[in-house]
Amino acid sequence: MNNSENERIKELETRVLSSKGRSLLDYELLELILHRKVESRAVSERLIELFKSVGKVISADLHELKSITGMNDSAVATIFCIREAIEKMLREDLEELPIIENKKKLIEYLKITIAQSNRENFRVIYLRERSTKCVKPHF
Repeated sequence: MNNSENERIKELETRVLSSKGRSLLDYELLELILHRKVESRAVSERLIELFKSVGKVISADLHELKSITGMNDSAVATIFCIREAIEKMLREDLEELPIIENKKKLIEYLKITIAQSNRENFRVIYLRERSTKCVKPHF
């Protein structure tokens, strides 16, 4: 990484820390996430140009991500790890709450996991006795 790239990353990190993570544009967020994996700024701009949002980038499949010039296996794996972490956090919330009384959490989970997808999805969510708690969503 050259000096100007280092300065750019430090600038982004400073903005993130001073705003508690809320000051970056979509491509800048991806740039910071991917900065050690790829030529981050150019790739991040291409990703947003194609997918239009961070959510859709994170929901993209392997072949869509690999089709972007400059994306490598390490960068794709990083995006997949972020997606899995988000989904696990939401699944854990669903497993702990009575789902019938917390439809908002279920809708939030479904929005995050399937609303950003470009493909049709079918999800089965099993509930414990009396439909009170979600055991685990199966895909």
